[in-house]
Amino acid sequence: MRASELAVQQLAGPLNDLGYKIELASYDDQANIEVGVTNAKEIVANPEILCGVGHFNSRVMIQASEIYHKEGLAFVSPSNTVPNVTDRGYLEVNRVIGRDDGQGIASAQFAKAQNFSAVYIINQNADFAKKNAENFKREADRIGVKVVGMLTTDETENLDGLSSA
Repeated sequence: MRASELAVQQLAGPLNDLGYKIELASYDDQANIEVGVTNAKEIVANPEILCGVGHFNSRVMIQASEIYHKEGLAFVSPSNTVPNVTDRGYLEVNRVIGRDDGQGIASAQFAKAQNFSAVYIINQNADFAKKNAENFKREADRIGVKVVGMLTTDETENLDGLSSA
């Protein structure tokens, strides 16, 4: 939200100079598909809304983007990593962050570029995190970075003291 406010504040000047009024219209989907779809319907019904930024949650974005696509409203996601958000080929739906299926690969390549020769992988116990860890391991093996161990955990905040034992 704050990034969108800052972007409008910093970038609206030239459009304001041309006589356009730029405003941020905020909608909260509450990470709920039903609310997100209701918001999407309201957004596309408003002819003053020319584009959108959001949904934080991929499953909400996927459902809401069906509406944006049908109505031809440009929408960009700052946080959705699930491949299906953009794999459907909708020209109106874009992202500015890497996909789940590329993050682990890019991370392993980064580790190699930082001259790491061995790593220990710790990942959360969630499907996307497990896939990222698997992709990291596969790419690390391919490029010669030794994976000395892996740990999947339900811990989300305090990683001190975790071990593979």
